[in-house]
Amino acid sequence: MDQQALRELEGPGRLRATFFFDEDLGYEVCQVKIVGDPSDIIYKVKPDVINRFPKEWELYQKQAGKRTDEVIEGTPIREVPGVDRDAAVVLRYNMVRTAEEFASLDEQTARGFGAGYIEMWKAAKLLVESKTRKAETDRIAELEAKLAALEDKPKRGPGRPRKEESETLDISDNVA
Repeated sequence: MDQQALRELEGPGRLRATFFFDEDLGYEVCQVKIVGDPSDIIYKVKPDVINRFPKEWELYQKQAGKRTDEVIEGTPIREVPGVDRDAAVVLRYNMVRTAEEFASLDEQTARGFGAGYIEMWKAAKLLVESKTRKAETDRIAELEAKLAALEDKPKRGPGRPRKEESETLDISDNVA
């Protein structure tokens, strides 16, 4: 698969990169898989590859030889309604590890996993949307509580506030 073909397949959430040290080659490499496609591409790690996959590179740097798939942020794929153990295995094999990753795929890729996966994909989209709405609702409630606390502070009367005795200046000495 050449660079042009890779750019054409590159869509939101379709590429997965894994960095590792190749003992045979003697340097770090990046394995790029396209979700739903059995082929992959191996790159020697260079600055342009690091810039293309910064989160994966950072994870690789933090893990330093540990398995990178153990530290994955997001909703576990098994929490998607309809995704049983066997479906989760198929999805993980195809580099789909979280509900957010599954929901970000396009419909054609979801259909490519087999019968029934389109319904699971729709369920993943709904799950992610509901979690996003819940987070937004929680944030709104938090802001409303802060606003109510500000409104409860005593308001001062009309006009300019009185100066305290310590704040008054004696300007009679400064007259020239």
